[in-house]
Amino acid sequence: MKPLPAKSALVVLLLTALVLAGCGGGGKAKINAKPWNLSITKNTPSAIEVDVIGVTDIEKPAWEGYSINNYWMPGDQRRTDADKLTMDLPTGKEWVIDRENPQWKKWLDRGVTWVLIIARLPGRFEGGASDPRRIFASLDKKAWKEKTIKFEVRDSEIRSLTPQR
Repeated sequence: MKPLPAKSALVVLLLTALVLAGCGGGGKAKINAKPWNLSITKNTPSAIEVDVIGVTDIEKPAWEGYSINNYWMPGDQRRTDADKLTMDLPTGKEWVIDRENPQWKKWLDRGVTWVLIIARLPGRFEGGASDPRRIFASLDKKAWKEKTIKFEVRDSEIRSLTPQR
């Protein structure tokens, strides 16, 4: 068999790369979501309300850019329409959303791959993409080292206490 000329070999190489990229070879890996036990504890005497929202990959960028100041405004349509669980956190007691909670089935049937935790914290915040009142947690079955994903809500932020893999 006669070797291909250099230009032909380059064309074949480029076409192969395009086919692989189109078939997921160069794309983002799909998240294999599963229900987790979520534990949220308040580490402050302040009154704090928390929403836990199921978010798909397609919805995530819109939630990353959404103003948390607007979210907590009375009558905010985005909050009203959110696929969420809500809790006024008690001091010193953890709120556990266990993997048997029926909300998980609803979220996973809808293709949710993330949970978004949003807290109404005391004080003033600038907002923006890095707003400390918002934290995302992947639902990928390989994302976490423990079976329970733990979060702590403080006056200034939401903090993940569980190490990721």
